Amino acid sequence: MDFQKIFLFLTKLKSNNNKIWFDENRDEYKIAREIWIEMTQKILVELSDFHSDFFHQNARKCVFRINRDVRFSNNKQPYKNNFGAYFVPHGKKSDNAGYYIHLEPGNSFVAAGRHAPTSTGLFKIRTAISQNSKKFNKIIFEKKLHKNFGEIQGNSLIRPPRGFEKEDPMIRFLKLKGFIFLCPIDENFFLDKNFIKKIAKKFELARPFVDFINKSLEIL
Repeated sequence: MDFQKIFLFLTKLKSNNNKIWFDENRDEYKIAREIWIEMTQKILVELSDFHSDFFHQNARKCVFRINRDVRFSNNKQPYKNNFGAYFVPHGKKSDNAGYYIHLEPGNSFVAAGRHAPTSTGLFKIRTAISQNSKKFNKIIFEKKLHKNFGEIQGNSLIRPPRGFEKEDPMIRFLKLKGFIFLCPIDENFFLDKNFIKKIAKKFELARPFVDFINKSLEIL
């Protein structure tokens, strides 16, 4: 796969983020998008080795549209400056946690977790963390996960969320509004002939965390 075509297109798009330029370069976009979909399909194959739910998923349904929703944003640029794909048990329209890859010149990364759960989902996740603190800590501080992804990330409340006590030993995590592990990757990463397998290995490391979040969503 020629990822240089993707990076070149996205680099030019960042400097020409408007409909006229995009329409004039739509063929280049289509080529870059097909390369991205091909990569997404190969990641799905690797993921299916350790998670059967991905075996029958469609790569085209995992990738995000390049068009931005500008209705409620101060940024009125019509297009994203990245390609993204989200691999989620039961599909990316579910409330489940999953695995994400983001390709953007100078800001590429892989991530695992749930960025913005629904209010109901958020309450369930917090409840599971509070009631299963030992298990949760064991998962998020596992050495290989920590080495690859660092600390858990997410926007945080200033005060304890409703229904949870400030004295809860897990209050640091209960204040989170999203639960993400993120690993930056540079462009050279995509030049490695085994980069697909390496991405899948990173996702596999994060599976216990993703499974914990998704199991939490089944409670209550």
